[in-house]
Amino acid sequence: MAEETKRSWISQLVPGRTFADIGGLGGSSINEMVTLAIESGAAEATMVDVLPFSDPLWRDFERKCTERGVTGYRRLQADLVNPGEIGPWDVVHSSGILYHTPDPVRMTIQLRALCREYLIFTSMIVPELIENSAGRLDLSGGRAVFVPAIDAAARRICATHLDSAAIRVEGINMTDDVTWLTPDGPVNYGPWWWLFPAAYVERLLKLVGFKILIREETIPGRAISFLCLK
Repeated sequence: MAEETKRSWISQLVPGRTFADIGGLGGSSINEMVTLAIESGAAEATMVDVLPFSDPLWRDFERKCTERGVTGYRRLQADLVNPGEIGPWDVVHSSGILYHTPDPVRMTIQLRALCREYLIFTSMIVPELIENSAGRLDLSGGRAVFVPAIDAAARRICATHLDSAAIRVEGINMTDDVTWLTPDGPVNYGPWWWLFPAAYVERLLKLVGFKILIREETIPGRAISFLCLK
């Protein structure tokens, strides 16, 4: 499973090194990796998330740390696209945020800037060929789906695929209207902006300068994890 794979990588890499979990709140504190890093001997561990400190998810994270007896961690509130003066860290973990940003290239460049040695990176993916009762959608050759611009035919194909996996995505198989952004306001990082096949994510990591050491499709056709070296 994806979390077991990543937990193994983190446990092996962090002793004596600094560590950051970027976007680690991810809708809950269940899969955060700061507690694991500290328990595994990291020299320092930091949770970085775009959510304001007033958000209940920060309290959930702190409660989890208290319950596990984990102390000495750091908290940073930052937008990865414009993070300001933070980091870098020896080992960076980031999971489930690539498809929540309108600018995945800039976000991946920033990840590289915040990483001294190793990046552990996970993203949800879709198959290169999505074919079902609603039709056929070919995402080979560097293609991806930009969800705010999806047309009706592609939406039906993607919705059928996501329904079969019990995944709900705003703008595709959820009926609520989505406010993606406002001219003078912040970007909405809640919905999925993109549907990526695995090859797209891998090429993006290589493009910004990471060497991929291990590539594991941890949920076939649905999620992929990479262990990368800067």
